[in-house]
Amino acid sequence: MIGNKALASSIKQEIRDFLKITLKLRLNDDKTKITNAKHEEAKFLGFRITKSRSFIQILIDIDKLVQKLKENGMCNASGYPIAMTKMQNKPIQDIIKHANNVLRGLLYNNQGCHNFWQAARIQYIIKFSTAKTIARKFDISMEKVFIKHGKSLNVSYTNPKGITKEISLSLFHSFARNKNILKRWIVKLKEHVVASYDTRNPLAKTMLHL
Repeated sequence: MIGNKALASSIKQEIRDFLKITLKLRLNDDKTKITNAKHEEAKFLGFRITKSRSFIQILIDIDKLVQKLKENGMCNASGYPIAMTKMQNKPIQDIIKHANNVLRGLLYNNQGCHNFWQAARIQYIIKFSTAKTIARKFDISMEKVFIKHGKSLNVSYTNPKGITKEISLSLFHSFARNKNILKRWIVKLKEHVVASYDTRNPLAKTMLHL
């Protein structure tokens, strides 16, 4: 917002009242902070929000994404790729599927960020962690993994219905910023939303009247 701290504090109180009275939710004061965009950044849902000259920048929090990959068993604390021990006994197609889920989950919504080019590091970790997992599974070198499956780790397999399928890593071929992503978000944010609530007890048993 554009205004002084007193105005920001009053708006924060209005938000607190709305959440409490209307939505029956509590505002977490420890996580809901008022920051001066000229001097400090704000972190929100995995993004870093800063002010650069006269415009706002939305940045990927790369360190947080690396931490998530560490928690997922794909790298160590410094971001060095490691094999996923929890996946090495899975079918090779499941290893690729898991890697794709992580890749899309971490990067797809970040394409509009001003520093999306830094996401190449995240893709690198996921790619080589996947290759190391496959190498450990078949007790071969990573070099042989890439020779056999290519740079995108393309794999052919037969599904339970006996149909031959192919799967590979859904790698980004460009890390250029997609400016249209944030524009679409803004359009969605301005759309009128009608909230609906289901007041039924999901734990209640259905009564049958015969």
